[in-house]
Amino acid sequence: MKLLKVEGLCYSHNGHQLLTNINLEIRNKQVTGVIADNQERLELLLSVIGGSLPEASGSVSLGGVPVGPQERLKRIGVAQE
Repeated sequence: MKLLKVEGLCYSHNGHQLLTNINLEIRNKQVTGVIADNQERLELLLSVIGGSLPEASGSVSLGGVPVGPQERLKRIGVAQE
């Protein structure tokens, strides 16, 4: 079962493309590592996946269900219902 699926995720800020076409799948009972060129880029990726920052394009699915940034924040217990 896919717990998390990220497809074609892109993020830009002030006209600068900071994340481009990120694809990631995390399955149940799977150990997954993510390597980035620097710590800031990794934190940025996790912020976009988690919903703290809106993606410019692409999609994030939790448990096979596509969810937007606000729904992701609610599911992980950060945002209010």
